[in-house]
Amino acid sequence: GDLDFVGDVQTTVLSRLKTAGFKRTGRHWIHEQDQVFLEFPSTRLADGERLVVRICYGVKLTIVDPHDLIVDRLAAWVHWRSSVDGVNAALLVWSLRAELSWRHLTKQAAAQGCSDALASLKQFILPRRRKPSPSVLARWAESFGGKTPRRR
Repeated sequence: GDLDFVGDVQTTVLSRLKTAGFKRTGRHWIHEQDQVFLEFPSTRLADGERLVVRICYGVKLTIVDPHDLIVDRLAAWVHWRSSVDGVNAALLVWSLRAELSWRHLTKQAAAQGCSDALASLKQFILPRRRKPSPSVLARWAESFGGKTPRRR
């Protein structure tokens, strides 16, 4: 996919993107040769979204709280019938499962109308000792036909 950024593209960033070979198409910046896609979908975070600071390879990054990203992907899975978003939510939960606050996720999911999807995801991911294969993830995400998962 792409990397999403929040904010306006400042003049210095604009210049560096162009120098690096990116071409602008609407709110997207595309580097065809390296197949890198950047998107600036909004100038501010959505209501209720939070920022966190992470260190990645010694670089300080300010990113959207992963809890908010997970709930955003679950909401897309439920409301847009996008199974790839269900898979993305599952991959995020898998990689961050040791540090997630399920209380916070539950509260955010309820606010976005995707509590059942979160319950299904929790039931699918948490008992596993190994990361599910792509085919298992796809079958799980498509098993609801893009609809809100039923409560059990």
